[in-house]
Amino acid sequence: TDSLALSEGSALSSRRRLLQYLAGTPLSLVLNTPVSLALEAENGPTHRNDKPFAPTQALLPATRAKLWIENAYKISARLEGANFSSISSVQNLRTLEELRSVLANRPKLFLNEKPLNRIPTNALAQFSGGLGVPSSTYQRPIEAVAQKNSPLSGLGSKVSDALNNADVSRQYGMLQAQESRRESQNELRAAFNYYTQQLEFSGTAYQWTSSAEEKKNRIRNDSVPTPQAVITSDLDLRDLYRNQLLTALDDLAAEVEYQLEQQQEDLDTSDVFELMNQAYTAMNKWFALIDPLDVDEAEEAVKRMSTV
Repeated sequence: TDSLALSEGSALSSRRRLLQYLAGTPLSLVLNTPVSLALEAENGPTHRNDKPFAPTQALLPATRAKLWIENAYKISARLEGANFSSISSVQNLRTLEELRSVLANRPKLFLNEKPLNRIPTNALAQFSGGLGVPSSTYQRPIEAVAQKNSPLSGLGSKVSDALNNADVSRQYGMLQAQESRRESQNELRAAFNYYTQQLEFSGTAYQWTSSAEEKKNRIRNDSVPTPQAVITSDLDLRDLYRNQLLTALDDLAAEVEYQLEQQQEDLDTSDVFELMNQAYTAMNKWFALIDPLDVDEAEEAVKRMSTV
């Protein structure tokens, strides 16, 4: 009985963790084992490189942010090593002012796209049958976690399932509401979440692409990752890079303002370039999780729209 209860508790814990990912709330735990996993759809043709897939339209807001950040990075590159070269303080000052202007005038990230509604009108209505699955965003990942594996049966099990459903549904609704507020206050966050919300995964199968040695060790230790573990790890990584990007940009804007308040001869632009590089690196890592052809298509679409 204790082992069965532990199994049920573990399954519920997994569902709660996944709901946190789905709501865009990062976990403090980041997997230390660098296992490279690519999901593989069990039914129908797989997408290019078997990576999680979302429509090109879903990537447009984040792509507009990408082009804006790349422009800021090019400007900041003039500051690299500026304090140890012949670049004059006047030139540094002008570069800082140009960088501040770019950072303060971010382009509109959502044009024809409309951010997805995160708050269900009735959270409980999102769940149906068994352990239940939300009928909206992230249905496939939740289906992977919400499969009923408990051998318990009878009225007691059904009551327990119903209570678990209500608890998970309540938490899901609360997390969605919290993330919706964050997105309303930060369009950059909303732009990157807009793509992640629309990702499609296989909930039952994946292609394991780690090294042969890693595979042997995990098989020997009976720790082969499950599809739901792969999905949650993937979502967590995307959120991690998104958060690193947002933090670096906030710190960068503050550092630029601080330097512009200094005397011209006291300018120190090393931190400005370092923070810009952190933001640029985090952005590239986030986009590296997407098929390059999808990224190219999104960039071409954004550039076409900007010339109309």
